[in-house]
Amino acid sequence: MTLLDLAVFLLWSTAVLMAMVKTNRSVNLLFRIQALGEATVAAVLAVTLPYSWLWLTVAAVLIIKVLIVPRLLFHNDPLVQGDYGARSPFGTTALLFFFLLATVFALVLVHWMKIGHPTLVGVLLAALLVSLIHMSSRYEAWSIARALLGLETICGAGILVIGLTLEEPADLAVDIVALFLALTISWVASTLMRLKHTVDVREIKELIG
Repeated sequence: MTLLDLAVFLLWSTAVLMAMVKTNRSVNLLFRIQALGEATVAAVLAVTLPYSWLWLTVAAVLIIKVLIVPRLLFHNDPLVQGDYGARSPFGTTALLFFFLLATVFALVLVHWMKIGHPTLVGVLLAALLVSLIHMSSRYEAWSIARALLGLETICGAGILVIGLTLEEPADLAVDIVALFLALTISWVASTLMRLKHTVDVREIKELIG
């Protein structure tokens, strides 16, 4: 198993774990690890392919997603830091079953389509599906926000694995937009928590200016 394989598996495993943990501190750590997985994918490709500008992507991911975004997203909010629970319409066993089905489906689909690097792409697609299930199966705002950010992280890694036909300026533009999106999601989620004082998205009806 190569370092690239391990990095992609890390993206999938952290996507699964982020949907299962019950505290903001735990999901915060897992998001940082997931971002390290994306940075590792970029670093491996920067070494093995003639794309030295990918080191800019590595630096941007480490600074924005590992350092800035986790601190911005509820890091010092006592309400969120004290929250403990897994509000979900599904139990842990059911979620794991859904994740297993999504993973098998993704791997079979990609191999059937005969896409280049089928196992890597299949695992990335599986991680994408896991994050989508996470978004629709948890009620805590801090957990759903991490699912959204994880979705962007997985998409960023997927672009690097299967989308390196882009010209350098275009690829860097995609990275900048993706990282800006991560910051925007963090800020919006943090603002919702500060104004509504709840971790349950079912209680967030409408913001009144």
